[in-house]
Formats: sequence, C-alpha cells, structure tokens
Amino acid sequence: SWVLDLYTLFHSRDYKAFRLVMQDEEGVDRIGHLLIPPGDGPHPCVVAFEILDGPHDVSEGMAKALVDRGYAVARMERRPLDLPHQNKPEVVRDRLREGVVDARRLLDWLVTHPKIDPKRLAAAGVSVGSIQALLLTACDPRIRGGFYVLTGGNLAEILYDSSETPVREFRDRLM
Repeated sequence: SWVLDLYTLFHSRDYKAFRLVMQDEEGVDRIGHLLIPPGDGPHPCVVAFEILDGPHDVSEGMAKALVDRGYAVARMERRPLDLPHQNKPEVVRDRLREGVVDARRLLDWLVTHPKIDPKRLAAAGVSVGSIQALLLTACDPRIRGGFYVLTGGNLAEILYDSSETPVREFRDRLM
C-alpha cells in the first residue's frame, strides 16, 4: 500500500529490515520478514500472522507499528489459499496448520538470534491470523503473551456467515 511505502520512506532508518528464507518440511522456500528496532537488544519479539487473503498490508502495518515501540517483529508470508478456485475444505485446514508449523520453525531460529530475547516472545494476528496466533500460543510454550484481533472461535460458522466474495464462492461450491 502507498501508506506503508510512505512510512518506510520516512522511517527506514528507525529499524533494520531483513528478508528471511526458510525451508519447509518439503524443502520448499518460505519467505519471511524480520524488523529489528534500534539498540543493542535483546528485544522482545512478536510473531505476526497474516489475514486470510489479499495483500500483506495488515501484518506489515502491525509490524511497523510494533517496531516503532521497541519490539522486533517476525512474520512469514502466508501460503496461498486461492479460495476463488479452491474446492477442497481440507486445504483451508492444512494451510492454517502449515502456517503455525512455519511459525514454530521461525521461533526455532529466532531464539538463537542475538538481538531477540527468547524469554519475551509473543504472537499476534488479525482475523484468521489471530486464530493462528492463538494456536501457536497454545502449542508452543515459548510464546508468553500476545494480542488477537477480530478472532472468531468457530471457523465453520465464520466460513458460512462470511460476506467476503471469495469465501462465499468457496462455501457455495462446497455446499
């Protein structure tokens, strides 16, 4: 988004940005991003999750707001769902699970980074990303806190009631 590009232009000296490349369990490259605030550290770190679909503006904006406040922020780019062309419900389940597995792999690396405080790790997300952040919090004891925005507790009901066009089309094809 042009707002985030403008922010980056004016604040790029306020943090260090890194592109991460990690391999998944099948050897496929997964892309991530790490923002580190100024100072020696170690810094508390938030693992941020993406929304269901669309551009990465939400998690990138969240990351830049957090790095401004002294947090390091790590996030993996989500695996594509391709809801407009998807016919298999298990793909949604698998993509959510794979995102959490990717985040745990990211945590394995983060706890070895000299600028990251391994005792001050959190998870955060918006919408479906908050479900993944909660799943990570529940299954990984290294996560000590977090914030979860617009979290829904019943994924089947969310898919059924959604007004988003790709989600509605996916639901209608399954029904």
